[in-house]
Amino acid sequence: KIFLNLPTNFSSATPDQRLKTFQQQYRFVLDSQNNFQEHLKQTLSDIRRHRAEPTTLDDIIGDQRYECLRKTEIDKFLTRIQLLLNKSIFIEKLKNNHIKYINVSDVRPNQEIPMTIDDIDVVLKHTYSNENDSIILWYSSDRLKREEEDRYQQIYQELIWEVQHVEQRIKLVYIDFTYLKEKLEDFIIVRLP
Repeated sequence: KIFLNLPTNFSSATPDQRLKTFQQQYRFVLDSQNNFQEHLKQTLSDIRRHRAEPTTLDDIIGDQRYECLRKTEIDKFLTRIQLLLNKSIFIEKLKNNHIKYINVSDVRPNQEIPMTIDDIDVVLKHTYSNENDSIILWYSSDRLKREEEDRYQQIYQELIWEVQHVEQRIKLVYIDFTYLKEKLEDFIIVRLP
């Protein structure tokens, strides 16, 4: 049911890839569940006909192939999907307020070479310095947003107000550092003329 609430496209490669991965994992879980049920059904039939011992059920239940069906694994999977759903709602809110969303994983020119926050900063400044309009880049992450929610809300409101009330045209771009290995320690606002 939760998949019905997820968008079909995030307009960002990283969340899109996560969605595809979750859809594949979900299909795998459904296939595993079908195989598990068939295996149990066949084994129960064999036990009734005295072709198998009841302890065979323990072997099936403990089989690593069905580990994804354990409650702890299902709960972890649902939590990750819920986080992606929350991300989709967040991205939609940004769009509704005319804020462009960019995931830093989509900025890296070469996915194989790890980049630091400073490297990404250079790439973003280079990319957006050629714009005709003024640009505000807002560096943030899910962790910062969660741990410093009041400050996040304050920055959000101030930037929205600025974009709406300043005479010159300003583009606001939210840069999401959530999936970068290096931890973004604080919100950063970069203004480019």
